[in-house]
Amino acid sequence: IVFAPSIDGGLQQVSAAGGTPAPATVLDPAIKETSHRWPQFLPDGEHFVYVILGSGATGVFVTSLGSTTGTSLVSTNTWATFAPPDTVLFLRGTTLMRQPFDTAGLRLTGDPAPVAEDVGVLGANAAAFSVSHTGVLVFSTGQATINRRFVWVDRRGGVTPVALAPGAYNSPALSPDGQQVALVGRDATGEHLWVYDLARGTLGKRTFDGPGDNFPTWSRDGRFLTFTRGPSPGFVGSLMRVRADGSGPAELLVAEPQLPGLKIATSWSPDGRLLAIQSGRDVVVHDAEGVFHPTLTTSAYEREGRFAPDGRWLAYRSDETGRDPVRLDGGMEPV
Repeated sequence: IVFAPSIDGGLQQVSAAGGTPAPATVLDPAIKETSHRWPQFLPDGEHFVYVILGSGATGVFVTSLGSTTGTSLVSTNTWATFAPPDTVLFLRGTTLMRQPFDTAGLRLTGDPAPVAEDVGVLGANAAAFSVSHTGVLVFSTGQATINRRFVWVDRRGGVTPVALAPGAYNSPALSPDGQQVALVGRDATGEHLWVYDLARGTLGKRTFDGPGDNFPTWSRDGRFLTFTRGPSPGFVGSLMRVRADGSGPAELLVAEPQLPGLKIATSWSPDGRLLAIQSGRDVVVHDAEGVFHPTLTTSAYEREGRFAPDGRWLAYRSDETGRDPVRLDGGMEPV
């Protein structure tokens, strides 16, 4: 079995009878790969196609068991699949394309041809089509809009709707004073940061540029919002900040060359000097002088670091035990 254990790593393989997973593919940071996804075996049971995502090489690749590198077949940044006996299906924009595939020579032949238009693109860069082992294709058309409603949930489980009308929102973040909610909203130009004022009932846009802004985090004084700018959630991006009142343009905090790969700001220390960042499968701390301090860098998947109110503890999630509990890292002295 070949599978993707996370959205920001290589593929792994394990015997169908069970056992310890081993790497099937390995990310190449030199060309800024961030994710390997959607593996599918070819008829010989040894080779498989998969998709590489990142700010460098993106597209459909082919490799074999025992080799951790792949050969490029076609450029795309969404779901692709092998259709028996000799076809690869992939999206170009929202057009579903088919191209003959030589399973012996492991290469595409002929020219790509359109199959269907306006095929739906889902979250995490998946696409709304699938093909059976007998060659039957199913797909949906039109781009889905997911409207979500925000609610308050009290400590006893009581649910009260927030007055904000349902919309294409995600990633809500409550301001330190509890009076505003930062959120990611989608409009005709992409995903951007918005702020909803709970008392006034107003919703204001805070970012306008870039292919997509995600994962807002408030500074402790409530003056700034830190966020990831990139093609979409889960992709390479820079860390930015913008004034929460919308009075200025977005500013660069951490550029791609400084800390390659997926970066998500998760928590500011109480004094505002330290920023916890989820960097790939690890947690690092960025200080006021611009220095990165590897804080949780093990073979396990650590993420979502949150400073305690006194700044001396860091809560985080880890799959070290095979489960996914919240842990505490103590002794967070100022760096």
